[in-house]
Amino acid sequence: MNFIFEAVTNGHISIVGQLLERGANVNSKDSNDNSILYRAVEQDNLKMVEEILKYKPDVNEKSSIESFTIAVSGDGDHSKRIVESLLEYGFSINSERVQDETFIFNAVKKNHVSMVGHLLNRGMDVNIKDNLGYSILYTAVRHKNLNMVQEILKHKPDKHDTSNIQSLTMGVSAYAKSSQLIVEKLLEYGFPITSENKQSEKFMLDTIINHHLKVMDLLIKGGANVNAEIQGNCLLEVCCKFYSYRYDNTDMAKLLIENGAQVNNELLKKATDHCKPDIVELFLQHGADPNFVDENGRTVLHCIANNTSISHYAKTRSIAISLLKFGAKIDTQTKQGNTVLHVVCGKKGYFEEDVEFLCKHGARVDIKNESGETALHLVIESGDIATVRTLVSHGANIHSRDNEGRTPLHIACLLWITEKIQFLIEHGANVDCKDNNGGSAIQVSLRADGRLANSTVNRYNISETDCDTFDLMLNCSYNNIQDLIKTTELLMSKQQSSNYNRSRMRCTLVKHVSKLRELGFHDDEDDIQFQRMFKQLTNTIDQRELTTFVSRCSVEVQIMKVESIGDTKISYYDFLRKTCHRVALCLKNESLCTGLELSQFRTSFPSYATMVENKFKQGQMRLNLLKEVNLKRQYLFPELTFDCVQELLEYLDIEDFHTLVRVFPADRNVSVVENPTSPIATDKEDILDISTLAL
Repeated sequence: MNFIFEAVTNGHISIVGQLLERGANVNSKDSNDNSILYRAVEQDNLKMVEEILKYKPDVNEKSSIESFTIAVSGDGDHSKRIVESLLEYGFSINSERVQDETFIFNAVKKNHVSMVGHLLNRGMDVNIKDNLGYSILYTAVRHKNLNMVQEILKHKPDKHDTSNIQSLTMGVSAYAKSSQLIVEKLLEYGFPITSENKQSEKFMLDTIINHHLKVMDLLIKGGANVNAEIQGNCLLEVCCKFYSYRYDNTDMAKLLIENGAQVNNELLKKATDHCKPDIVELFLQHGADPNFVDENGRTVLHCIANNTSISHYAKTRSIAISLLKFGAKIDTQTKQGNTVLHVVCGKKGYFEEDVEFLCKHGARVDIKNESGETALHLVIESGDIATVRTLVSHGANIHSRDNEGRTPLHIACLLWITEKIQFLIEHGANVDCKDNNGGSAIQVSLRADGRLANSTVNRYNISETDCDTFDLMLNCSYNNIQDLIKTTELLMSKQQSSNYNRSRMRCTLVKHVSKLRELGFHDDEDDIQFQRMFKQLTNTIDQRELTTFVSRCSVEVQIMKVESIGDTKISYYDFLRKTCHRVALCLKNESLCTGLELSQFRTSFPSYATMVENKFKQGQMRLNLLKEVNLKRQYLFPELTFDCVQELLEYLDIEDFHTLVRVFPADRNVSVVENPTSPIATDKEDILDISTLAL
C-alpha cells in the first residue's frame, strides 16, 4: 500500500494507473488517514488527480473532500483546474466549509471562480465579511479578478452594503485593464457614485489616470466642476500629465472640454512637454495658440526642439506637424534671437533628420541670433558632419559672419574639426577672410589649444589629418604672403613643442612660402621682423630637404611658364598668377576647362598640383556666381555699362558675390532671350580675349 503512495508522491502517473488498473484500492489511506487523491492534490499534480479520478474514488471520503482546502490555497492554473476537476467529478463542500469565511475569502483571493460559485450555491452569504469588514466583492475587485466579480454579481450582492459600495472606489483606483471592465460591470449592476466620491480629489484623479470615462460622465452629470484643480493641476492638465501605456486620455480631455473645461496656451505647452500628440491636436482645435511664447520668447516648437528630437520620434513629429498645420511660425525667434533651427543645431548629437524636417517645412537657414550666429555656426560647433551637409544642401550661407566677424570656417578652425574644415573649403569657404581681430581661418586654427571644451584634438598633439588640413588651407589661400607673417609668428610661438606633426606643420608653411616665391609672389623684404621669424622657422626644418624641394619647384615653374593648358594660350604659370576673378572669366573657355579636368598637371607639376586644382574649383564657384549676378545686372546696376560692371565685380570677394545673389530676389532674374534689348551681354559677348587679361 505504501508503494502507491510513493508513486503518487514522486509523480509516477503511469505506475499509479497500472496499480489501480490491477486492483489497488483508490480509497486507500496512509498512516495520516489521507487518501491518494489528497496526496495528489497536495502535490499540485493536475494530471495525477485526473488519473485517480478515472478510478472512481468515493465522493464521501473525508480526506478527499478535505483536498479542496489544499487546492483552494494553491496558486496558479493547476490549482484552479484541480478544484474544477473535483467539483465536476461530484465532490461537494461539507457544511462546515460552507460557513467558513476564511475558506471562501481564500478562494476569492486565489481566483477559484468555480469554488466560490459552488459555495454561494450551497448557501454561503454573498455579503459575508472578513475580520476587517470587507466583503467578498470588495476583495475580488481589489485583486482585479474580473471573472470572480462577475460570478459574485450573479448572486445579487447588496447594493447598499457599505463594503460593496466601496468596491467601486477600489475598482476606479486600480491600474489594470481588467479594473476598467470591473468598474463597468459594477456600474451596470447599479452601484452608485457616492457623495463622498464626488467630493474626493483622489477619486477624481483616479478616474482620469485610469481612464474611466463612464465614471467621469456620471461625476459631471452629478455636478462635478470640470475646471476644478487637483493638487494644483486642472483636470485637463491631469489628462496631459498622467497617462498609461494603454490610454493617452484624449477621450477624457475631449469629454471635459465638451462639458465646459477651458483650454489655454499653458495647457498646450503641458501637452507638448508630456508628448501627447492627440491632446495637442485637441487643444489646437479648441483655440490654443500655436505661436504662444513663454517669458523667454520660446514657442512650443522651441520647447520640443530643446527637450527631444522633433522628427526621430513619431509622437514629437506628429506634434510638430499639428502645430505647423494650425499656423505655428517656424522662424519665430526667442529673446536671444534663436529660431527652432538654432535650437536643434545648438544641441550636441545627431539631428540631421530634425534639420531636414524643419527645412522642408520652410525654416530659413540663414537667420541670425543676437550673437550674429546662423544655425550653421552652431552646428559646426556642436553637431555632426551629416547635419552640416544637410544645412548646406538647403542653402545655408557658409560665408555668413557672426558679431565677432567669424564665419563657420573660423569656428571649425578654432575647434580644429578637420572633417568640417575640409567640407567647408570644398564648398567654397574663404580661408583668407578675416574676423574682427584680423585673424584668418589659418591663424585662428593655430591659436586654438586643448583647453577648449569642444576641441577634438589637443593642440600640442597634432595629428597627420591636422597637418593635411593645414596644407589644404594654405593651398586655398590666395597667394598673400603678407597674411602668412602672422601664421609664421604663431607657429614660432609653438616651437617649444617637440611634437613631430607640429614640426611638419612648420615645414608645410615654409614650403608653401617657397612655392609662392618661385611663382613670383614676393614678401616685404623690408619687414625685418618677418624675415627674422621666417629664417628662424626655416632653421627648424631639414635644410637639405628644403633645398631639394625649392629646386624642384623652380624646375616645375620654368616648365609651367611654357606649357599651355589644353588648346589655349594660357600657361599654367599664368593661370596660377591670375586673381580668382580673372580665373573665373578664363573658365568660360571650354578648352581651358577640358585641359584642367584631364588633371595632367598632377603628374607634371606635383608640387603645385593641389594649388592648381583648388584655383580651378574656386574659379568655377566664382564663375557660377558671376553668371547669377550678370543675369540681375540691369536691376543691380541699371546705370552702368557692362564693362564698367565687370570692372566693379573684380573688386568683390566671394562673400560679396554671395551677398548680391542672396539679397536680390530670384524671381527678378532676366533672360536675354526674353528681353533682347537688355544691355546684358550674352555669354558669347562675355568671353573676352583671355590671352589679353591682365594678371
